[in-house]
Amino acid sequence: MNSKILPILAIFSILLVAGCTSTGTIGSSPSVSIVSPTDGQAIAGDTVTVSLGASNVRLTAPNGTVVEGEGHFHVWIDDANEQRGAKTTFTFENAAAGTHTVRVELHKGDHSLYEGTAKTVTFTVSATGPVKEFNMSAQRFSFDPSTITVNKGDRVVLRITSTDVEHGFSLATYNIVETLPVGETKTISFTAEQVGEFNFFCSVFCGSGHGDMRGKLIVNP
Repeated sequence: MNSKILPILAIFSILLVAGCTSTGTIGSSPSVSIVSPTDGQAIAGDTVTVSLGASNVRLTAPNGTVVEGEGHFHVWIDDANEQRGAKTTFTFENAAAGTHTVRVELHKGDHSLYEGTAKTVTFTVSATGPVKEFNMSAQRFSFDPSTITVNKGDRVVLRITSTDVEHGFSLATYNIVETLPVGETKTISFTAEQVGEFNFFCSVFCGSGHGDMRGKLIVNP
């Protein structure tokens, strides 16, 4: 055989093997996980927050076009109240007391299903506790009252009025961030699902004492 042909054949063989190897190592299929609620979890109150995770997929808003490796969630409670999106947290309000099932699927840009990605968990909702209402004022550089005490399961309603300049109200544990325009009353409501002591604070800069403008939510068992 011509000695000049041998190197060419060797290079061709290497490329052929490399091509076959690349085909054999295609990435894993997309998968979904339900972070919360967990299977069997008991939730106090009528608000259910579904937190999700995904692997081997890039979450993108649906646009009618299929791009492999991109997708978004479809989420149901009891096969109803469907929500869709590329976010990882979905909130369902007014859940009735009793046993419920969350179903999650990963879909492509045209809403077709990624086969094998469906997941379900079953959880229970307990009846909402008593409503605890508080009238609060926000002024440089304090909240009044600065301590709110409730029990787990209580429905908490805060009516906060800013009396001097624009303030803010942030309670990170419950994912609450609100702006408080001066002279207006803002109503904030949530169910106290977690036991403990949680800080809230002004989230809008309001002057030299801004860092001291904070308070505490106490949730007893």
